[in-house]
Amino acid sequence: MFDRSFLPPADLEFVVMTDTHYMLDPGGERVEFESRRRQAARAAHALRLVASLDAAFVVHLGDLIQEFPESHGFAESLDQALAQLDACGVQPRLVAGNHDVGDKPDPTMPTDWVTSETLKSFHDRFGQSWSSWNMAGCHFVVLNSQIMNGPLPEVAIQERWLEADLAAHTGMPIFLFMHLSLFLVSPSEQGLGHYDNIDEPARSWLVDLIQRHHVQMVVSGHTHFSFFNRIGEARSRVVPSTAFTRPGFCEVFSSAPPPERGRDDVFKLGFLLVRVRDGRASVHLVRTDGAMTGPTISVQRLVARTSQDLPDSPLGITMRHPLSPATEVPIAWQSTIRQPVRNDYPLLGCLELGVRYARIPAADLSNASQRERLATLRDEGVSLTATWIWSERSPLVTEAAEHRDGLDGIEVQYPGALLPNAACLRAITRSAQETRLPVALSPLLPRETVPGKQHARTRTGYHLAELPALDQYLGEHGVRVDRVLCRVDGGQSPWSAIGQTHDLLPLGQIAAIEWAVEFEDADPRRQVSRAVEAMAATATVSGARLFLEPLVDLDRTMDAPPGLLDRLCNPRTVFHVVRTLNTILFSEPQTWKPAAGSSIPDATTFVLESADARLLVMLPDDPERAAIRLSATDLRAAVADARPERVRVVHLETGTIRSLDPRALDSITVDGATVLLVERGKAQASKLPDA
Repeated sequence: MFDRSFLPPADLEFVVMTDTHYMLDPGGERVEFESRRRQAARAAHALRLVASLDAAFVVHLGDLIQEFPESHGFAESLDQALAQLDACGVQPRLVAGNHDVGDKPDPTMPTDWVTSETLKSFHDRFGQSWSSWNMAGCHFVVLNSQIMNGPLPEVAIQERWLEADLAAHTGMPIFLFMHLSLFLVSPSEQGLGHYDNIDEPARSWLVDLIQRHHVQMVVSGHTHFSFFNRIGEARSRVVPSTAFTRPGFCEVFSSAPPPERGRDDVFKLGFLLVRVRDGRASVHLVRTDGAMTGPTISVQRLVARTSQDLPDSPLGITMRHPLSPATEVPIAWQSTIRQPVRNDYPLLGCLELGVRYARIPAADLSNASQRERLATLRDEGVSLTATWIWSERSPLVTEAAEHRDGLDGIEVQYPGALLPNAACLRAITRSAQETRLPVALSPLLPRETVPGKQHARTRTGYHLAELPALDQYLGEHGVRVDRVLCRVDGGQSPWSAIGQTHDLLPLGQIAAIEWAVEFEDADPRRQVSRAVEAMAATATVSGARLFLEPLVDLDRTMDAPPGLLDRLCNPRTVFHVVRTLNTILFSEPQTWKPAAGSSIPDATTFVLESADARLLVMLPDDPERAAIRLSATDLRAAVADARPERVRVVHLETGTIRSLDPRALDSITVDGATVLLVERGKAQASKLPDA
């Protein structure tokens, strides 16, 4: 079901899933939420996907069933859930959750605490609820978070065991699994009355062990909502459910609540595929979207690379919103306090897209919480450029020097004119000298007339035609900049606008060009076309970067461009397109060149060539009629002279891929934005001119 051919090699792959909440069929009985009727089928679909990955092992982080240990039907539900696992071909290592053994020892919890009886029942059936094993040079540890801070004698037994186990495996990459998280936002957050974390003193004890033994990753479940933290060197991931989302957490979104008051936000459901190479883990979210069935076996889902594995990608994001907004969940069942909560979906979305660059306002550097989140983003492979609006009183030089260890670039935005004055040029030179950071330049031009708008707008970025005069001006003042930001205006074709760079470069004082492309059309197909054109064109320009704007919808401003994510931070169609195309174009270091190609009826096409492959990118001309038919003649023309070793069709909007026999090409029909990927054998590629 999955195509991992674009991923780097791995020493080990494993899957982490959680909170499948198998539920007995309620039949005609009334249920509080209709989505409960779909939980078991959603679990079955997710398990079939997991089985198809054929990973070395699977960890289930707890809450295998919906019933609690004290509930009527608990035993029957558990039997059926285990039968479902067998039927789907998955035998996971089971972590104890509150639905499996009981709630944590907090007098405010809504169900019974773990008892000696429920714990013994779990141990008798599944083995001890804390354990460890080694594989591929890594050490894996399962803990029972439900008993921590409690009165049972097993608490001390688990503590002594863990301390000895970690001490015996110091120096190995260590992965730790448990149901509850140590915290969601801050190590100092309240535990009593908090439904979703581990209270003191166990929290500090475990944090100390994680830091002392250099644990690489801590993975937990329970919240049905994704979070990403750092505990010292360790990455802490909270895995989403495959069954449903939890109401309350959607308070972090500036939107109406998702269906069922936040309980059925299906586009947040999924599990993790973790790939380990040289002791370093890359984490891939496999979205299940609440589905209960999947595509045919002839179509595979492409597993895309994440930011840390795409060093050659030019993809960037402009942070119009804060990276990680925070709020408090109101006092409401199941918690009896206001729970601090943070929206980590924009950050996680950047990693899933494979973003390598982010432009942030310099003011974010003065905000401790945002600065910490930006540092986390940077640790995952995303370079940060801070933007300052220039004035004579600008703190550019001092602030850039203060934060240089957390930055990868500086952008100076000069207001009101295309050419910066002498004072600004001196500050640019001084900043570059003192920080050793690359400097980009951009104009900030108010009062730009935009057709169809009552009021003039502000333009950030140059037009390509303005660069020769800027380059000459910089040369006259003896100033060189590493980059300038250019903008593709609304109504312009990104393929045409960015492609004109070939006629301009090289420049004397400007080393490279960055492009900002805003999504202006709410129509999903036109948004997709704009993104595909921009990415394809940028791939052909050496050293260029592409900033897509915005990451999250702007829907309550004078202009309302849709984002890659909607206001619930769920992916729009264009998100999947960008994620998939980013992996196809930039998984390997290669030079793409625009090439001529035959036309396809009812489609706009672009052809890219590299030493190893030819890409035919197809976009439907009519967004209302997205089907594109390729005849056998069209396909033969597309592969002509390419000497293909294999031919694959990638549907960008769904991220699915299928193979064609290059020796027997027949007509096909594709829907929406599509890439025909013609791959040459290495020996053939080496014979190509300019390869």
